[in-house]
Amino acid sequence: MRQRTGNHAARRAAVKAEPSPITAVRDLLATAFAADVAAVTPMVCDVLRDEINGTAGAARRDLLRDTLVLLARNAPTLGEQAGRLFRDRFDLKLAACEVPPGGSPELARALELAAGRMAEQAKNELSEVSGRFGELLGGEPLDPNANPLSPATFARTVADALGRIGLDGDSQLAAFRAFGPALLHIAPDLYSQANTLLFERGAQAPARDDRAALLERLLAGRVRPPRP
Repeated sequence: MRQRTGNHAARRAAVKAEPSPITAVRDLLATAFAADVAAVTPMVCDVLRDEINGTAGAARRDLLRDTLVLLARNAPTLGEQAGRLFRDRFDLKLAACEVPPGGSPELARALELAAGRMAEQAKNELSEVSGRFGELLGGEPLDPNANPLSPATFARTVADALGRIGLDGDSQLAAFRAFGPALLHIAPDLYSQANTLLFERGAQAPARDDRAALLERLLAGRVRPPRP
């Protein structure tokens, strides 16, 4: 999988001319995330195939097969949607991983679990890049629910992108859960690329003690209930 993702040096170079470092980070992560989502989708399909093979119920197998077919046919579109949706959420500072309208409690738990695991997997990269990003915003500590770089942003973006290609309900949930291992793989690379870009643009990393406090706040973020 590593040969398919994380190779974003050219994308980082492409945004160096952008005057605003914040916009540069947004554009880098949007294009890198789009590429990674499209690249890992075939492996996500393999996860679904394994689940189909281990499922006894006919109805559940049919649902998983339909999910697999739609996902396999739309890998490039899924990546494009992920990049576009990430950019939109970044601009609106929609970091909280609230449940999509009509989403189930199971999807809420899956979003929360994915965001938490990503934060743990990439905790060093996440705390450093969030600290640098906070410096660009005036040095104030970032609210986890207003940090557009938070794992919750990426988790919710994937769930929304799956909805954009026609998956909903149990199909959307099955596909999102199948993305879990891939998200854990790509998160550290994404944060590392953003951190390198911010370093190149002169953003300072927080002191080690400040990083620990920042990480504690980041890991405390939870999925919000759906808006009325």
